[in-house]
This record gives sequence, C-alpha cells and structure tokens, in this order.
Amino acid sequence: MAKTLTPIKYAMDAGEVKAFRFEDFSNHKITKNDLSSLGVSIDEALIPELRQHFSFDAALQTIPTITNPVQFFQYWAPNAVEYITAARKIDDIIGRTIAGSFEDEEIVVTMIENTGTAEPYTDTANIPLASWNQNFETRSIVRFEQGVQVGYLEAMRASKMRIDDHNRKTEGASRALAIELNRVGFFGYANGDNKTYGLLNDPNLPAYITVAEGADSNTTWASKTFDEITQDIITAMSKLTVQLQGNFSPDKDNCKMAVALSSYQQLQKMNPLGTKSVFDWLKETYKGLTLEVAPELDGANGGSNVFYIIVDRVGSAKVADQFVQDVLRLIGIEKKAKVSIEDYAAATAGVFIQQPIGVVRYSGI
Repeated sequence: MAKTLTPIKYAMDAGEVKAFRFEDFSNHKITKNDLSSLGVSIDEALIPELRQHFSFDAALQTIPTITNPVQFFQYWAPNAVEYITAARKIDDIIGRTIAGSFEDEEIVVTMIENTGTAEPYTDTANIPLASWNQNFETRSIVRFEQGVQVGYLEAMRASKMRIDDHNRKTEGASRALAIELNRVGFFGYANGDNKTYGLLNDPNLPAYITVAEGADSNTTWASKTFDEITQDIITAMSKLTVQLQGNFSPDKDNCKMAVALSSYQQLQKMNPLGTKSVFDWLKETYKGLTLEVAPELDGANGGSNVFYIIVDRVGSAKVADQFVQDVLRLIGIEKKAKVSIEDYAAATAGVFIQQPIGVVRYSGI
C-alpha cells in the first residue's frame, strides 16, 4: 500500500512564532484556510451557527455603558492590571510546525540511514552494493480543552465596569491552552501508554554532562569567573562540533543556546579588565548563536540548573521540532436562553529530537 504523506500546513523556526493580530489584516479577507495553516480551526458544522450567533446575537456582544461609575474624590484608572503567567519559551527555542489533524493519533517520522562501503576496484571481485535502512519514530498526539460560559446578566454587569466578559473569558481559555502546549513542549505528557515527549525528556536526547569545577571547587556560574564561564561554553561548542563531524561551524552556522533563568544573569559577569561581559563575548565569538532563557531549565537535572546548545539544522533537516496540530480549535457553541457556552481545544505531539548529534546538554551551572 502506498504511503500517504501528511502535508505540513506551516512551519515556523524558533523566534518566528508570534501572536496573530486580526487588526493587521483589516484591509484583507482572512479565509478559513489561512487560519488553519496557523493551527486555528473551526469545525465545518459550526460555520452556519457562527454566522447566525456572532452576526446577530446581542447576548454575545459587550453592551457599552453610557457613563463611568462616579464617586466623589475617586479616580478610576482607565486600564485594568492583568496578572501575568510565566513566559512560554518553547516556541522561541524550538519553533513550531503545524502538521497533522486534531483527530490523528500519531505523528510518524521516517528515519533513513544509507549503508554500504566503497571498496578497491578489481575486475574479478563482486560489486559492493549500497543500500539503506529505515525506521519509523512515532509521537502520540494529546488534546486539551477549555470552556467558556457567559451569562446574560453577567455580561451586562461586566460591561458597566468597562470589561468585555466574553472576550476576557475566551482570552483566558486560549491562554490556558497555550500554557499546556508550552508545558508539553518542555516536559511531554504521560498517560500510561502514549509517547509524547518534551525538550527535557525526549528519549533521543544525549546525556547531561556536568560542567567543570571552578577555582573554588564549585560548578555553578554564580561562583565562577568570566574566564571559567566562557570556558564552559567553549567546551560545549567543541563537543558539539566534534559530534557533527564538520557539519556545523560554530562561528557561522545558526544554533540556539537555552539557559536556565536563574543562571542567565551570570552571563553579565565582566572580564578581568572590565571591558567585556560573557554576553558580549558570546555575540562576538559565535555569530550564528541566539541566546534564549527558560524557567523550565532551572533545576531540570535533579535540582541542578542546565543549559542546552541546539543546532538549527543538520543538512536540510531540523535537529529538533515541535509538532502542533491545533493551537486553538473551536469545538462547539451551545446557546441557551440566558447563557452561552463555548468549548475550545488544542492538540500537540510535543517535541521530537530528530538529530541527537546536534544537541549538547550541560548541568550544574
């Protein structure tokens, strides 16, 4: 039976993933296919209902107030202060590939290795033949959902406080789903029989290496000098270069260095002359390196802070990829007399380390 290849809808390298703003397209018509390529999906059966509810149903729209609440000697700040969550950094480190469908069970990647060795020529010897081996690596897709319920009176009262109840709740739902995608991107997801991994636990990852001790017999960057920290990075780059056997040049090829959040500021340490920080040295020494920071790398190896260096590509293949099926999918809308309920979902297969030789992991910083 012929193998069917799943088309990639859209692939974004690390640093290219950003928030989608409809106002940027105010003069253009956005199609359903445009949204699908970004991982935003709407079930076909819901489209007629969406046209009806979102075009004509006043219960789903914020009701503006005529006046603001007025009390003597009170000033109401115009903007609400939002509580923030930890930065979601997996897209900045790995990037994102939109591929597969919400209903799929697995992402399958074909791994091919060429075999055969050239031998000295003679007229009488058998011809040495080249061949190849293939393996199939699979990753399981996991799905998450988050709902929104808006009451008629609730929305009216929220509007009196200059708050769009529906928009606030849908924004909260999309953020909750984004947090789950980021969490799976780092830690994977285990339900007992699936294979969904993250940047910290993919089985293809190389083992951690503990950085060398500094002059005071401690490995942490907080206790090390400029020279000792730069030597840790040089050692990591050297190992990566040797692993890739000439397929990576650290002074020009693109790579990511992801550092534990609580160790990041140690890169501001100055050299003995006070003229250059470790951060400045990195930018000057490795032209293709992009520095990223992630709180998930704090204590990632048995309580020790870690850093990764990941080459972007080996040949034409990405060293690491994150397969996302749906960033945000509208599952359904239920309209009742006094409330409306919406259900949203997201789907991901986590992070897949496709070329382990393009990664080094160091611990103890």
